Amino acid sequence: MGDPTHARMNVLPALGAVDDTGPVLHVPGAGCLAVSRDIVPVMRDIVSVGVRPEHWLMTPGEGTDGLHAHIDGVQGLGDMTLVHCRLRGHDAAHVTVKTAWPGSEKLPRGMRVRLQVRPRDLVLFDAQGRRFGG
Repeated sequence: MGDPTHARMNVLPALGAVDDTGPVLHVPGAGCLAVSRDIVPVMRDIVSVGVRPEHWLMTPGEGTDGLHAHIDGVQGLGDMTLVHCRLRGHDAAHVTVKTAWPGSEKLPRGMRVRLQVRPRDLVLFDAQGRRFGG
């Protein structure tokens, strides 16, 4: 099964758009992620976005930006925790967040959270699975 401390990259469907705040990637049904203006020329070619578990920024509750999810389970791994979340609007879309928050192993199932990521930590893919910028 592999080492759980090295959880796989989360890959989600995404559609590029420009809204009032600038360029974003819409994850259908779940919300949007801010992206760098540098990707505007290739936005129409983006079909999925990848985020490593350690790059998610998770906050309790919901907001106007980021992806909306709820906690589906937690896995304590000593000094870090894997938090398994289910995205709003998706029956099967899960993401894994790696965190070192004190007490994160006790986060309750069903708790609503907002997931964000710094634009530099996004991995963008086209329809053929090719990665942009690297």
